[in-house]
Amino acid sequence: MYHVLHFNEPIDAATTDTLAGMDQAIEDGVDLMSLSLAFPKTPFYENPIAIGAFVAMEKGIFVSCATVHQ
Repeated sequence: MYHVLHFNEPIDAATTDTLAGMDQAIEDGVDLMSLSLAFPKTPFYENPIAIGAFVAMEKGIFVSCATVHQ
């Protein structure tokens, strides 16, 4: 389990922390990522969950996401 967000964290810090956590999980050799996070609605190329999920998918990791767009 990876804890990547803290209450009232600025969005830029939350974005980099989320990607860092996903990168670490990939390095650790996980087979599955399950994320329940909310980020403001952004295009896929700017969404940290979409970016991290794409990289994980390329490495053969299944990613399940439940997001709420604000």
